[in-house]
Amino acid sequence: MLNVDLTRAARSHTERVALITAIETAPASEPEADWVEWKSQLDLSGAEGAFKCASSLLGFGNRDPDYASRYAHGCAYFLVGVEPTNLTGTTVHDPADVEQWLAPYIAAGEPQWSVDYIDVQGKSVMLVTVEAPRFGDPIFTLRKGYDRTKAGAIFVRRGGKTDFASPADIARLAARSGARVSRVDLGVEWDAEPELRAITFSDDAMEQFAAEAKRLQRWEPPAGRMFTVGLPRDMRYPTDYDADVARYLENLPRIIQVHAAQLAVDRGLAELKLVIRNETDLNFARTQVTLRLPAGLGAFFDSDELHEVLDDWKPPREWGTESLLMPRLASPPVVFPRATDDRDVRRTDDALVVLQPSVDVRPRTAHPLKPVYLRIPASMTSELFEIGWRATSTSADGAAERRELGADLVYAEVIESPAVAGLELLV
Repeated sequence: MLNVDLTRAARSHTERVALITAIETAPASEPEADWVEWKSQLDLSGAEGAFKCASSLLGFGNRDPDYASRYAHGCAYFLVGVEPTNLTGTTVHDPADVEQWLAPYIAAGEPQWSVDYIDVQGKSVMLVTVEAPRFGDPIFTLRKGYDRTKAGAIFVRRGGKTDFASPADIARLAARSGARVSRVDLGVEWDAEPELRAITFSDDAMEQFAAEAKRLQRWEPPAGRMFTVGLPRDMRYPTDYDADVARYLENLPRIIQVHAAQLAVDRGLAELKLVIRNETDLNFARTQVTLRLPAGLGAFFDSDELHEVLDDWKPPREWGTESLLMPRLASPPVVFPRATDDRDVRRTDDALVVLQPSVDVRPRTAHPLKPVYLRIPASMTSELFEIGWRATSTSADGAAERRELGADLVYAEVIESPAVAGLELLV
């Protein structure tokens, strides 16, 4: 499997470069997949090259929508100028010329595709994106024959290769074309009215952090003492230990903030709980809700990421605890499970975007969404802010979206914890 994020389509320049790099750095034995095909070189200006590219694009378009949606939101990619272990680059052509070369073989919009050229390491790679197939799509066929292949031929993807459709494939495509095309008609609303609270820590707790910093200071022998008897108090170099302490103290303000966010998530504070409500008699497969929040907020599905940050920023062991008499015992690394669904939190210039895991929505039901925990800065407490949402489905056209959700942050809670001490912070 290519080392690239397959939970979303490669839309941005960065995501497309990542796809090309993943192919280049893959081992020579890496097979093509039903959603990606690559060529080191291919001349689309000639009939042979145009036919090869067109047949692959038709195969991508004739995939099953549910099966295709498992990777890259259903999109597929045809690349020229890269293959595993080899970035060759290719000649850059005007996209209008590429469309003209393929037009005799592919009807307009059957399937929908676009071509771009991506510069990577000083070389240009052609990237053709085929949009996700949908229920209700017709069977995409070859418009013009080439060599022994006649017009009207039907291509499919099978085992990472483009092949002629079998009778079973044609039956599947006929069922796809006859499927009822629907529009997304869903609502997103509160599962429970939110009581979003800020967290602050008492003055007494701050002294615990000060005591922690003082405890880490290294003991120095009295001035004029020339010799010591017995084993050294600590096997570490004093300068290394002092540097570790300095780094920890320098990061302490950030550590305090992460501690606070971790506590908020673990205690379920600032919990955003929503549901998808389906009032229709239709099924909506792989429905994904995207939330749009103000840019100043932070959002977490769980505290695993925060645990990892704190694990990297642990304070050094106190001076005198790593001697020959008291050796440091290695502890096994703490491994936090990674989410395997398509949840994500992204930050743009003007918003915080939260992608909820996809869910199959059944008729006349309400499906709870994954709770999201918000990190709310002090400057936004007692404010009313909007939460926009957008819902899409692989089995329906269009999107449902509104900006009707809001939360009035007027609550505060004082928390003292031995594990998280000493901050004047609202989170």
